[in-house]
Amino acid sequence: MGLLTLIITFSSVCILLGGILIVFFIKYRRTYSLINSDDSLFFYITYKPKRKLLYINKTCEAFCGYTAKEFYGNQNLFSKLIHPEDYPLFEFLNECPGTYSRPAIMRWVKKDGTVIWVEQRLNNICDKNGKVTAVTGVARNISHQKREEFAVRESTQVFKELFYNAPDCIFLHEFRGDALNGRIIVSNERTLSLLEYSQDLLQSLTFKDLIESKSLNLVSNVMESIHVCGKVRYEALFKTRSGRVLPVEINTNITHYKGQKVLLSISRDVSFRHKMEQEAIKNQKLETISILAGGIAHDFNNYLTAIIGNISMAQEMLDNKEELKEFLFQTRKLIMKATDLTQQLLTFSKGGTPIKRLTSIKNTLKETALFSLRGTNIDCNFRINPDIWTVEVDIGQMSQVFNNIVINARQAMSAGGILEVSAENISVEIDEESFIRKGNYVKITFRDTGIGIPQEHLSHVFDPFFTTKEKGSGLGLATSYSIVKRHGGYITLESYIDEGTTFYIYLPALKRVKGDVYNLIGNDLLKGSGRILVLEDQDYIRETLKNMFTILGYESVFSTKGEETIRLYEHAFPEGKPFDLVLMDITIKGGLGGEETMERLLRIDPDIRAIVSSGYSNHPVVANYKIYGFKNVIRKPFTLYELSKVLFDTLAIHKGNN
Repeated sequence: MGLLTLIITFSSVCILLGGILIVFFIKYRRTYSLINSDDSLFFYITYKPKRKLLYINKTCEAFCGYTAKEFYGNQNLFSKLIHPEDYPLFEFLNECPGTYSRPAIMRWVKKDGTVIWVEQRLNNICDKNGKVTAVTGVARNISHQKREEFAVRESTQVFKELFYNAPDCIFLHEFRGDALNGRIIVSNERTLSLLEYSQDLLQSLTFKDLIESKSLNLVSNVMESIHVCGKVRYEALFKTRSGRVLPVEINTNITHYKGQKVLLSISRDVSFRHKMEQEAIKNQKLETISILAGGIAHDFNNYLTAIIGNISMAQEMLDNKEELKEFLFQTRKLIMKATDLTQQLLTFSKGGTPIKRLTSIKNTLKETALFSLRGTNIDCNFRINPDIWTVEVDIGQMSQVFNNIVINARQAMSAGGILEVSAENISVEIDEESFIRKGNYVKITFRDTGIGIPQEHLSHVFDPFFTTKEKGSGLGLATSYSIVKRHGGYITLESYIDEGTTFYIYLPALKRVKGDVYNLIGNDLLKGSGRILVLEDQDYIRETLKNMFTILGYESVFSTKGEETIRLYEHAFPEGKPFDLVLMDITIKGGLGGEETMERLLRIDPDIRAIVSSGYSNHPVVANYKIYGFKNVIRKPFTLYELSKVLFDTLAIHKGNN
């Protein structure tokens, strides 16, 4: 019985000891796994009798780059692991063990200089009096986590900078039932500057307060759909604190801010784009009648060439009949006015390429204004910079622009008034809000004190055939717009009822001063001699030119096709009767025109003297005749004197060169 009891007792003790061993083994395995894990840096430091590193695990050795022997042999080495900026925290933990229970975040510096972030936890080992005698430490590499944290922080800062410095208006507003009455939560600097509010004042307003009344219905309807779509894009009108109205393009979508559903609106000022669209529409209107206007003007000029030629010849032959000469003279003046009309049509058409020359517009501006105001009770005041820069313009076309604007002012001041004309030099820098490109310009201003133009008509002032006058043609200002544009310039206006109208013209300029170019028109014919070959397909013009050449002393030979012109010019050399000059029309029906014919003639004779003539002043050959090998140009219609001058000048230049 006693033996049985002893056996049972011994078995119980064995079972108990076995359980204890199992528990100890499990705890040992856990501790061993922690100490020797691949991602935990384990170390043991004692404070009795002094601070000393007694143990580091293999992971810590591999991670830091130092061996355990190096650590144990140099007790200061472990302290050198700590980044200099984090050393105060490390010292505090060592000097006051047990007072810091939370994980400590600090940087370690590995043997190769690499900096890593670690999360360090300390477990205190105390004596029977509760005093800390040693600590075990477990550190975990959190560098990847910190990099992500820094990336998020930097990203947040970048987006913050983008938000506040974006060129578009960006603001958050509350998302309420109707989406219009939500209060403004926060906005960027562009919003404040464009709408002229401070941040505090803007935050006291609702989104509805920013919308101009004309756009309220549109915006209200659009915002209704955001409940379904989640985002909307639309155009509306903002009103600034000072009352200005701005067209804007708005993108609004639902987002979250501080746990609340809100609306994010990004708005872009599209004032400049609208101006450009209006310019494009205006240009499109100008294109609509270009083909018709160009064709009519060309044919009209051909007829006028023959008429003016015959009248000018009649003046020369009827020396003793003064009354008839005066009648013919007046007739020619009227026809020249008709010529001006065709020139306007050509300029207004797709062409009208100006024949530019470097000049100053000072005298031209004065003479045109004074001439157009003759016989009126309008005072004209000039403020023109005496050192006005040089411009490259077609004086005839630019005089037409000035004349059209002055006439417009004259009609607006039928009871009298003052016209101020000024010209100044300006340099324009890049400005996205302006139509004017960067560069140097002569700015010309015409300011009258007339009745003004109603606001609803301002956008149509430069439209073809638009006029509010009983006798107006509606072509004057449209033609002026076309001329200025073809000179690479800009024309715009301001007008207010009962205050007057101001036109601004900007012409590209060179920073140098040059005198005006004068076209000296006289009545004395410049006669000469020589053989002239003429390419012209219209019989009535050929007949007129033949008589004109005879009066001027020249022998003329005519051809109707470019191919015939080439043959005649080439055969004239072996026959011993070379031509001194060739006059060619550009447009020849059913054959080679002047441009193609000139190209082939230059192969035969590189020194050929040729004049180009056309009723199409818009043709590039007319505007740039020298590039195509021509020595001079004459535009139809022309008088006998004009023809004599061109012939004389062309041949005189040749003789001077020889």
